[in-house]
Amino acid sequence: MRRTRPLLEELAKQENLALFVPELDVANEDSVNAGVKEIAKQAGRIDVVINNAGIASLGVTEAYTMAQWQRLFDVNVFGLVRVDRAVLPVMRRQGRAFSYT
Repeated sequence: MRRTRPLLEELAKQENLALFVPELDVANEDSVNAGVKEIAKQAGRIDVVINNAGIASLGVTEAYTMAQWQRLFDVNVFGLVRVDRAVLPVMRRQGRAFSYT
């Protein structure tokens, strides 16, 4: 996120677009809920969610501990669900919902 944030902000500036890029931890439901709440407060609405948080694993499957696999699923699978559960109700109240995962 730290590498892409300046690029996203510059692109939005060039295109004269309002953009708010929150930092949140998709593995933490409170963080996700607070981030979505802050976005809705600052922007007044949420039009699009680009849900691209994720971590990768490299190596042989049997070398990973169950804790490592749980962390990977917590971010890559359940993190997407947390974001959608927080943001889609806001978007539906606006009459439109689009989440790109």
